[in-house]
Amino acid sequence: MDKFFNSTFDALTQVVPGSCFIGILYLFDPDIHNADDLLAQLSTINLGSAAFLVFVSYVIGFALGPVGRFLYTRLGFRLWPMKPQPCKAGITVSEKYVLVRQYSPANFKYIEIWNMFCNLSHNLGVVALFLLVASLYRIFILGYFNLALFGLAAGAVVLFLIFLHRAVVFRTWALNDLNATVDLVMQSGKGKD
Repeated sequence: MDKFFNSTFDALTQVVPGSCFIGILYLFDPDIHNADDLLAQLSTINLGSAAFLVFVSYVIGFALGPVGRFLYTRLGFRLWPMKPQPCKAGITVSEKYVLVRQYSPANFKYIEIWNMFCNLSHNLGVVALFLLVASLYRIFILGYFNLALFGLAAGAVVLFLIFLHRAVVFRTWALNDLNATVDLVMQSGKGKD
């Protein structure tokens, strides 16, 4: 059951941001003037199209990953400088994951959960930036000057900062758990063989 949950949750960390990204594409359509127009467009989607959109959402979410990772490592850690606890073992990150997978599978599960949350957060951060671009496009290029779109643009900036911060927090938690677990494994003498 744990494997099913982890693989499903991992897929959702790609599908949810990808679906949001696809939904934001509708803001670029000049024929959509309000939520009723959007709902009318969405009602034309059949089951086959929906399944295809889920697949495309996964691919888009997967493609957002490197952009989100770049943003939270380059910008996020500068805005919120969190330092993970150091590891006394002095080994590479790959070696750390091998040790934890081998000698502490329960901790490995939690580390991977933090990494999945980090992935979801930074992917949603990229989606928030895309929402900002789409809102500004709708305001300044399509000429829809209204308070709701300005609010949407401002909300996108706030969401971007929130998601970026959460990515930094979750990555720090993952690294802290990884380093602490490696230190415990090494102290127990298991990782020395």
